[in-house]
Amino acid sequence: MALVATDGSNNSMEPHQFQMSQRAMALANIETMNVGIGDFENNSLILSGLITSNEKTNAVQTTIFDGRIEKLNVNYVGEYIKKGQQIGLIYAPGMFSAQDQMITSSSYRETHQKLWAAARKNQGLWKLTDEQVNEVIRTGRPMENFPIIADVSGTVTEVLATEGKFYKEGDPLFKVSNLYTVWAVFDAYENQLPMLSMGQDIKITSKSFEGRKLEAKISFIEPILDSSRRTVSVRVTLNNKEQLLKTGMFIEGTVKVDGSNQVLTVPKSAVLWTGKRSLVYLKPNPDNPIFEMVEVTLGNAIGDSYVILEGLSPGDEIVINGTFTVDAAA
Repeated sequence: MALVATDGSNNSMEPHQFQMSQRAMALANIETMNVGIGDFENNSLILSGLITSNEKTNAVQTTIFDGRIEKLNVNYVGEYIKKGQQIGLIYAPGMFSAQDQMITSSSYRETHQKLWAAARKNQGLWKLTDEQVNEVIRTGRPMENFPIIADVSGTVTEVLATEGKFYKEGDPLFKVSNLYTVWAVFDAYENQLPMLSMGQDIKITSKSFEGRKLEAKISFIEPILDSSRRTVSVRVTLNNKEQLLKTGMFIEGTVKVDGSNQVLTVPKSAVLWTGKRSLVYLKPNPDNPIFEMVEVTLGNAIGDSYVILEGLSPGDEIVINGTFTVDAAA
C-alpha cells in the first residue's frame, strides 16, 4: 500500500522525527494508545527460569590424606554414589611411615596402652578401621594405597579430581547433590517485585514435560538485586522423587498477578525487534501525525503485554496497530 506524502509544511519536527498524512494513517489502520499503568488482576505474570540443584543438599567429597590419587572410580557427572562406598585409592607417603611406626610399637600395645593409643592416632591413623589396623599388624607390611570412602550419598554434579595428581588433605574431589528435591530459580525484574511474595502460588511448565503443570509455592525471594541485569532470583523448592526434573532444564513459572498497578506495560503488537533492540514508535504530539522511534528495555510478559523497564513514561502515546507500516514510512 502506497503512503501519501505530506506537504512538508510542518517545521517543528526534530531531525529524528517523521510525519505521515492523516489519509495514510487511515489507510494503514494505524492505532495509538497512551501508555498507562497496567491493570492485570485477572492475568498472569510469566517468569523464565532454570532447574538447579538444591544447594542445601549439596556436599563436597574431599581427601582425608595428603597423597596421589591412584584410582578414581567416579569419572562422570550424573553418577550416583552411596555413603560408605569405595570411590577410589590414594597413595599417602605420610601414612606409609606412620604405619611403619605403628607396626614397631604394636609389640607393647598390651603393656603400654597409652603409648599404643598415641601411636594409633599418629598422623591420622585414627581414620583407619580396626580391621585395617589388625591386618597391617598381622602382615607386618604397611598399606601403600588407601581406599577413599564416600562421606555422603547423592548424584555427582561436578568432578574436580583426576587420577595421578597429588592432593592435600581437605582438597575437593567432586561435588554431589541429593536430587530428590531441586530448585526452580526464576529471574524477576525489580519493578515486578511488588507482585511477588513468599508463599505465593506458582505453576511451573516446561517443554520437557509438556501437558503437565507442577503446582508449588515461592519459597525464597533473593534480597540482593543483580545490578547489571536489574533482576532478583525467585526460588521454588520442588519435590523430584520421580526424577522428572533435570538440572539445567528451562522452565516457565506462571503467577497470578495481584497488585500489578505499579507495572508499566505496552501491548506486544507495539514492539518491533531489530536484532538485540526492542523498538516502539512514539507520537510525541497528540495533535500532529508526527512519530519517532524509541528504544525500550523489556521485562517479562504479562498476558498479551510486555513490562517496560526503560524508554517510556506513563502518558506517552505509542503506535499499537500498523507498527510495520509506520516503520516502513520511517
